[in-house]
Amino acid sequence: MKALTWHAPRDVRVGEVDPPHLVDPLDVVIRITTTAICGSDLHIYRGRIPGILPGTVIGHEYVGVVEEVGPGVRRFKKGDRVGGAFRTACGACWYCRRRLYTHCENSMIFGYGLFFGSLQGTQAEYARIPFADTTLFRVPPEVTDEQAVFVGDTLGTAFFAAEIGEVQPGDIVAVVGCGPVGLLTQMVAYTYGAAKVVAVDRIPTRLAFAERIGCIPVNIDREDPLAVVNRLTGGRGADVVIEAVGTEVALTLATRLVRPGGVLAVIGVFAEETFPFPIREAFLKGMTVRHGLANVHAYMEEALAMILHGRLDPSSLITHTLPLEEAPQGYLLFDRGEALKVILKT
Repeated sequence: MKALTWHAPRDVRVGEVDPPHLVDPLDVVIRITTTAICGSDLHIYRGRIPGILPGTVIGHEYVGVVEEVGPGVRRFKKGDRVGGAFRTACGACWYCRRRLYTHCENSMIFGYGLFFGSLQGTQAEYARIPFADTTLFRVPPEVTDEQAVFVGDTLGTAFFAAEIGEVQPGDIVAVVGCGPVGLLTQMVAYTYGAAKVVAVDRIPTRLAFAERIGCIPVNIDREDPLAVVNRLTGGRGADVVIEAVGTEVALTLATRLVRPGGVLAVIGVFAEETFPFPIREAFLKGMTVRHGLANVHAYMEEALAMILHGRLDPSSLITHTLPLEEAPQGYLLFDRGEALKVILKT
């Protein structure tokens, strides 16, 4: 089958690899119809993630059709149209029973290499899905592939961000980063009742998108985000700040924007083991800091319901739709900031 494989930083190729097969009774194999390039895939593309071996199939956002079903699978049958989470969850361990699926004792992340289970990714014609009953969701006929592909990662992460950020009606929210996760987080913050959302980035097209969805755009190269937030809040700072980039600079800025007693939610993916954190400012403000890989399994049904009822449409972020064979070009465009969201069709 055809698949996109990583070989070295900024060297990804589409070629023939062995197709997947059932390994465990709880597996299914799906035929991928739509996959996508995620912002965290760029960390792999740029060589920031350790443990990615040359030839690894990458990618973890996907929609497809069930082709093979393990004998232990109960929720799905051949021919079902499905999407799924970016990581697996067994549904049975201590953490899963408490809906802390991110910490599943048996979890693996699609396409993220040796340190995350060595599970092959989904930027391919077929993919093996372990623990299918918990990892997958059924896609309603009214929801398009282009909408559903966001649910198991990018959109689920946005709901997770609003939840751990404790967004309340009337809050002033600042989101640092206007990539797909940041923009969807801005949309979700409004559905949670935020009064105003400040969107911080430096890419004009992304800031223009944020403005179209009702945010106050701030180009960090032209004005000080803290001055903007202080004008809106009488000098207090934002009630909730969500860091959606995954860099030291972004995290330091996000810490500056939070009001005393406010909440900082960190959802950007950090590859570094350690780096300096402005602990003195966080300490003096008495802010709450929450972070972690998104517990998307807990929000997939909510995200689907929001799409079904027309509360938000994640597919509005798509700027490029390419065949799988042109995936390397999609990565190049995304890496340069020339694409917001790239969809790959098989």
